[in-house]
Parts: sequence; C-alpha cells; structure tokens
Amino acid sequence: MDTKSIKCPFCDVEKEQGFVVDMSMGDTFANSWHPGKPEPGWLYTIKVSSDKTIPIKAMRCPQCGHLDLFAEKIRYNKNED
Repeated sequence: MDTKSIKCPFCDVEKEQGFVVDMSMGDTFANSWHPGKPEPGWLYTIKVSSDKTIPIKAMRCPQCGHLDLFAEKIRYNKNED
C-alpha cells in the first residue's frame, strides 16, 4: 500500500508519515507487528521471532490527530519466507 499521500477521512487533510516509538530500559525503538497471540517470555517479556517482525508505519492527521497504522511487507530481517 502506498502511504505517501493518504488523506484523513474526517478532515480531508493530507496525513504525515511517522512511527510509533517504544521507550524501554533507556533505549528507543520503532514498534513492530508480530503474527499470533503474545506468549509470555522470560522476566515479564513476550516471546518474539525477529524474522517474523514487520515495522509499523504510522500516518497522522495534523489537524485532528487521527492515526492509521500500516505493517508493510518490508521486514527488519532480510531473510523473507
């Protein structure tokens, strides 16, 4: 999906691209989508397969703040299925 020129369905204003930030343990990361239900991991974490994560792109309306999130096919790990 081309997210370069998406208009807000409420304001008809062009949305701006960004990303959702995860601040954890003093570091910052861009959030990712992972298939399936979360499974408990070690010490209050969840299990994640890095080869299955897909970066999340966010589009935000500068007028009303409406967000659209997209998990595009491009993965962090270049080894595709």
